[in-house]
Amino acid sequence: MGYMTGGFIFKKMASMPDEEVLDLLDSVALKYSGDISLEEATSGSFHGIALARIEQVLFVLGKDGALSSSFGEKGMSRLDQRLEIKSRQGDILCFLINSVSDTYAWSIFRKGEMIHAKSSAGGKLISEVGATSEYEKGVELNEDGVITLIENFGGHGFFELVFEKNIRARVYL
Repeated sequence: MGYMTGGFIFKKMASMPDEEVLDLLDSVALKYSGDISLEEATSGSFHGIALARIEQVLFVLGKDGALSSSFGEKGMSRLDQRLEIKSRQGDILCFLINSVSDTYAWSIFRKGEMIHAKSSAGGKLISEVGATSEYEKGVELNEDGVITLIENFGGHGFFELVFEKNIRARVYL
């Protein structure tokens, strides 16, 4: 398919206020600018943060935010440290898909810790920290694998959410 997107999935945190999400991502300067479809929010041309709530899950889309994660390489970023703390309230997935550069990454946070992080570029493993979680069983480090991980973690089919359900996301630019 060819995606260039990223973001976060917060389990059991759909009620987290937008302002708290923006603060967590060091993006408080961004302003609400309307609603867009998840298809638009996952496009390579989207720059900003899009928030969508589905049942008890908060989807935060925007590759720029995900790029602040270390994905286990060279220690913990400031964002990773904040996500560790927030994960005391529920599991968190941070992900990045860039099919153009063949770059894929994810980090999973649970109970105040980063439990697994993995990244690759050009088909080669760059870093891996921690142990594989139940969400990752059989997941390969490529576009299809990250999409499967998103589905396993979020509990919904990726393509169904993005193209069929007509879910709107609140956008901050």
